[in-house]
Amino acid sequence: MKEGEIIEGIHRLRADMAKEAGYDVGIIFKQMKAGLSQSKSQGWKIASFPPHNIEKTGVVNEDPPIG
Repeated sequence: MKEGEIIEGIHRLRADMAKEAGYDVGIIFKQMKAGLSQSKSQGWKIASFPPHNIEKTGVVNEDPPIG
């Protein structure tokens, strides 16, 4: 499978999931959370990262994107 085919498959899956949820972001996140819980209960290890601390890094971009 070529990289382009993999990316196309990911985009197709995401579009299908969004359509199934009626393009409601709240529903999409609930479905994702349920899937994550199911994976954890099946023994999958889930990677997580600590939250980004803006105060510590001092990085804040208050300007809107250009373009």
